[in-house]
Amino acid sequence: AMLRADAEGLFPPERVLNLRFRDVTARPMEAIERIYGHFGLPLEPEARARMEKRISDEPRGGYGGLTFKLEDYGVDVPALRRRFEAYAARFGV
Repeated sequence: AMLRADAEGLFPPERVLNLRFRDVTARPMEAIERIYGHFGLPLEPEARARMEKRISDEPRGGYGGLTFKLEDYGVDVPALRRRFEAYAARFGV
């Protein structure tokens, strides 16, 4: 429903920002800067410093290097890919 609403232009572009999870986790400060910039919010030096410290102290949000396979949990990956192919096409994943 969200993809359809986006495609139909129901959301004003200035109120929507799409980020890729891998970009957020790989370069969190860049993602934060994009968010603040897109929505016209000031990123105060103190807030930036606190965020940079948190990122430094807990890379990947504190989750480390998670590795798993969906198949290990009984997920039918090809079926899941078919189910989300519109999403994948929209966001190039």
